[in-house]
Amino acid sequence: MSDGQSPFQYLFKIKYLLGSCLLYVSVYFLTLGTNPLLGDDIHLALLNQSVPLYISERGTLVEGNYDLSTCTSCFYDERLTNDKSFLKPIQPILSIDINGDRYPVFKSRRMGGAPYAFFKLLLKKNPLESAMNIFNLFVGISTLLFMFLAIRKRFDNRLASISVLIASISPIFILSYSYYITEQLIALSFWILFYLIQRDTKTSRILSGVVFIVSTYFKLNFIISVIPLFLFNKDKFLKYYRFCCVVAAVLLVYLCIIFSMGDSISELITRGGEGYRKPLMHIVLWFQEFVSLFSRPSIFLNEQLGIFDLMPTYTNDISYLTIILTGPFVTLFLIYIYCAFKDDDVRLSFLSCFLWALAAFFVGHLDVTYTARFSEVATLMVLTVSLSIVYLLKQSKIFNRGLISIIILSKLYFLVFFVSIYYVDSVENGSLSIRLNKKISNYLIENKIYNPILSRDESEWGVLELHSSGSIRPIYMQNLDDFVSLSRIVNSFNSAYILYSLERETYRNEGGDNIVVNHSIERTKGILDRENIEYKVIKEFKTSKSSVYVLIYFERKVKLPGLSTAEDNKLSSIKYKKIYR
Repeated sequence: MSDGQSPFQYLFKIKYLLGSCLLYVSVYFLTLGTNPLLGDDIHLALLNQSVPLYISERGTLVEGNYDLSTCTSCFYDERLTNDKSFLKPIQPILSIDINGDRYPVFKSRRMGGAPYAFFKLLLKKNPLESAMNIFNLFVGISTLLFMFLAIRKRFDNRLASISVLIASISPIFILSYSYYITEQLIALSFWILFYLIQRDTKTSRILSGVVFIVSTYFKLNFIISVIPLFLFNKDKFLKYYRFCCVVAAVLLVYLCIIFSMGDSISELITRGGEGYRKPLMHIVLWFQEFVSLFSRPSIFLNEQLGIFDLMPTYTNDISYLTIILTGPFVTLFLIYIYCAFKDDDVRLSFLSCFLWALAAFFVGHLDVTYTARFSEVATLMVLTVSLSIVYLLKQSKIFNRGLISIIILSKLYFLVFFVSIYYVDSVENGSLSIRLNKKISNYLIENKIYNPILSRDESEWGVLELHSSGSIRPIYMQNLDDFVSLSRIVNSFNSAYILYSLERETYRNEGGDNIVVNHSIERTKGILDRENIEYKVIKEFKTSKSSVYVLIYFERKVKLPGLSTAEDNKLSSIKYKKIYR
């Protein structure tokens, strides 16, 4: 607030920011707020005890010969570890205990634990759904605020107002990364940094250095945000190069620390996954997603919305349906390209978005990438759109007015479509749905099923424990390196409850091609019918659109012997890979 300016005058000056925030909150509660999501091994950082993941290096020596339920060494137990570095082989790798509660310091080497500790504090007094909504809204509104301040400082009030208005109704801004914790903070940190750099004072420079290091601690790949920050503020980076060198030196020290926290530097950079063995498939996938970012949000967000069957988007083959569904909307992408050729500011923003998206897509998951992996650039996409609108407004040609109409109408269409699918299709994303997982947890507790077997992937880790306050302790027949099939499970236990995932699964065969498996009750029964067991399908858990899990009880007709204590202790000496990679 400037000198001599009353609070009411200042509020009137930022009326578009306030209006955009209110609009954002309204759209949020009409859509994502009705059924927030949480997943992708986040629950691990919110528990007070690690989950018992399967140690395949040991378990495979026992499978089929002994009852695995008698093999304590075959499942990770943090009480049995003796790591002199105090680092755990499972997320969170480093924590502190305060009054019996565990708060993560590092979730993994790529990711700091402080945001999860903050979220855990929210859970102290709020149900999980409410805590997720509070966190999402806090991050979203804060991002709008600093985005407004940064753009107003760098450009003007009109562009800042247009930008936050477009962001407030953008499905990508509202939804993408919404089931993560740390990833949501990347855009917020970017705009805080952008604003501090614009202020150009000694205090703001020091704060910008602190924010950059802390943000890199939050998420290691935040480092690449330097690309757009430098492009927009090249003169300040060159002017204060000594300060930049100091920040780089501090960053180097931090990197040395986290490099020392593991066995391999490459673990920080690459991960194994489905893979793309056909030439240039990474580029093809990235380009179609980048075009969708500007052209059709529902395609870019389909991983979360699940309203289109776009397979094989994430395989070695091109998803022609993605191209077809995006096709008519590519006009928008072409409009922004046109404006980029005509206007320096649009060109700078588009180039920054392009380079950040390209780097973000590759830097963390060279072997497997997902649509949302460069969602942090969404606000730069919004700035590009806003700059394009401002450029077109400066022109008096009817053609340019027509282009503005296309942009505005498309934004309204995307908003209406986004809101409508939450009511027409009742969007619920399977294993990520907090509501569905709470329903499953309640059912298991009511029926005294405390140790079901799970075997899907890391999105299940810690979910039931969190919803049941530790009452449920699943048996995890999975880790990042080994998937245990249903047949292997029923041949390794004498009897057990299995909470078996019915969601579609993609895996890579020996030839490098991705195989898509559509699970169903009938297919599951067909597998079980071939085994020497008796089984009963107890309950099917569904969303409004599809089956997600089926609960099965089985007993072997020929019992397996139990593992002796001596044999169990002998297995415990076998080393295994770290699970936090």
